[in-house]
Amino acid sequence: MSFLKLLASLFTPARERPRRYVLPLSVQCHRCGEVIHGEINLANDLSADYGEDGGGATTYVCRKVLVGAGRCFQQIELELTFDEGRKILQQHVTGGKLLETGATQTSR
Repeated sequence: MSFLKLLASLFTPARERPRRYVLPLSVQCHRCGEVIHGEINLANDLSADYGEDGGGATTYVCRKVLVGAGRCFQQIELELTFDEGRKILQQHVTGGKLLETGATQTSR
């Protein structure tokens, strides 16, 4: 019976991944004004930062580079810092601006 279930699973469309661990992003390019959409997988894309002495609170860092699909190939770099609960603490954007709100935004 398990062989038939395996065979049926090959022809059944995959389920959509859970959206609760995904943070959607929208940025606007400073050069051409194109709005670029992306996402961060909060379960896999974050790197733990234990602090310099290892005794402080754990934070998480994610660096993402987005490039538009139009004629402009300006790279928009995002550096996001999250707390232990995966809530945004800081945002740094280079080459564009983040259109979503929710934390302190700093553009370079």
